[in-house]
Amino acid sequence: MSKSVLIISTMDTKGEETLYLKDRVAAFGLTPVLMDLAMRGVGPSPADITPAQVAAAGGSSLDDIRSSSERSRITNITIAGASALARDLLAEGRLDAVVGPACPPGISAPAILPCFTPSSKYRASPTCLKT
Repeated sequence: MSKSVLIISTMDTKGEETLYLKDRVAAFGLTPVLMDLAMRGVGPSPADITPAQVAAAGGSSLDDIRSSSERSRITNITIAGASALARDLLAEGRLDAVVGPACPPGISAPAILPCFTPSSKYRASPTCLKT
């Protein structure tokens, strides 16, 4: 069974980069799982885990988030939902690594897995996925 990599991104602003990353992860023989955190995006998400699912896991709804102007509240709901979903994947044995151009700090808690971002001093590579 191949290792699964959770790719966390905002498809409305980083869609092209995220799809490239997804292709690269797959090219290494890994299984990419895309989580979209785009709470303000329009149209359907191509992600395996949609913004609506993230919002629900954070105790809210996408409509509620989109109608809110409280950025910190929206961010907290998004981080809570994404973290809960990532922990669920890990508990189910369906998560081996987390990577992405939009990986919020709250999701990179050591209790889940390290989050490798383009701005971090550590770069994601096939070697970091070895157990």
